[in-house]
Amino acid sequence: MWLSYVARPSDASNCLLELGHGNATSSSNRRLRIGGFNGYWAIQSASSDGGQTSYSDLTWDSEAFVLIMIDFADPDHSQSLTNIWMWLNPLLDQSPDTMNADAALMDLQADYSFNHLQFFQSRQNWDSDPFLFDELRFGSSYDAVMPFVVPEPATWAICGACAVIMIRRRRRSQARIV
Repeated sequence: MWLSYVARPSDASNCLLELGHGNATSSSNRRLRIGGFNGYWAIQSASSDGGQTSYSDLTWDSEAFVLIMIDFADPDHSQSLTNIWMWLNPLLDQSPDTMNADAALMDLQADYSFNHLQFFQSRQNWDSDPFLFDELRFGSSYDAVMPFVVPEPATWAICGACAVIMIRRRRRSQARIV
C-alpha cells in the first residue's frame, strides 16, 4: 500500500499522522505514526513491536512531500513480516528505491492493518501555527499516490514537432487537390 501527502510543520513538538485499528481514542490501538519526533521527520511502529522509531535526516521545520510504502505481512504467511519505508521530497519522475528511503522500519511482527487515521498535534503554545496537511492519497501503486507531473520541455518539443509535421502534410494534400 502507498500513502502520500504534503505537510507543513508548525512549531509543535509532535505533529503526527496516526494509523490505527479499533477504538480511535485508545493509544494502544495506534499502529503507525508518521511525523515529527525530536526535531526530525520520522516513522514509529506500534508499541506491540517495541515502538521502534526510524529518523530521517530532514529536520522537522521543513515542508515535505511525504511518501510511505507499507509492504504488509501476508495473511497466508507467504510473507510473515511487515516492512515500511518513508521518502521525503522524492523525485517525482521515477519510483523510489527502497535502498534510498529516508527512514525505514523492517521486519515488523505486529498487525499493521488499520481502519482509521487521525491527526495528532501536541503544542507547547496553543497560539502557534497548526500542522497543515494537503493532498492525502492512498493507493495500491506508486503512480496512484503521486501528484500530476508536468512533462519536461523535451516532451513539449516533440509534441510541437509532430503538430508541425501534421499541418504540413495536410497543406500538401490540400494543394494537390487544387
